Amino acid sequence: MKHITTVMLGLIIVAGAGQARAGEGAEGTLARDEIRKVVVAHIGEIRRCYNEGLSRDPAAQGRVVLEFTIGAEGTVTRSAVGSSDMADAKVPECMAAAALGWSFPRPDGGAVEVSYPFVLEPG
Repeated sequence: MKHITTVMLGLIIVAGAGQARAGEGAEGTLARDEIRKVVVAHIGEIRRCYNEGLSRDPAAQGRVVLEFTIGAEGTVTRSAVGSSDMADAKVPECMAAAALGWSFPRPDGGAVEVSYPFVLEPG
């Protein structure tokens, strides 16, 4: 699995390649690289959420999996925290809210369900 590591101002965010799949109500396909490009383009939003968590707890860290649906038009129609081991629930909630504003290329054949992992740790 490819990982994108972003290090800035002592912050490390490792974003996995993500997994796109057809699920209930989702029949489309979208290349993992296309999903990754959009996530990387919005990594500043993830960083902002994590920085807010670090301001509350300088040792905050953990793994967050976002589950979101890319609709037929390429917009995120649903976003939720699939799992998180962070003590501060506000960080993953912020991340899920941020993903609602992301736009992707139109998937082939309809909506796509995505499971996207992030590992957040102070650097």
